[in-house]
Amino acid sequence: MALRFQKAQLPWLINWQHWGKGEYVTGLEPTTNPLIGQAKAREQNELLFLAPGEIKSYDLEIEILHEKAAINDFLNKHR
Repeated sequence: MALRFQKAQLPWLINWQHWGKGEYVTGLEPTTNPLIGQAKAREQNELLFLAPGEIKSYDLEIEILHEKAAINDFLNKHR
């Protein structure tokens, strides 16, 4: 999988995990804040808000790389 996003828009890439009985879930997510929680972000004056009617756009691309050539090309471009 290739995940492309603008670091200026989404400066953090977080990995969250959930361990449940008989299950495991992980997620890789580009975000606007580190994984510190809403209360801590508010305390540090880093919590982002949208005003009523305000719109914010983010550029994000997810690509499934299933051919060896595409995988190698991606790896060679991002070393």
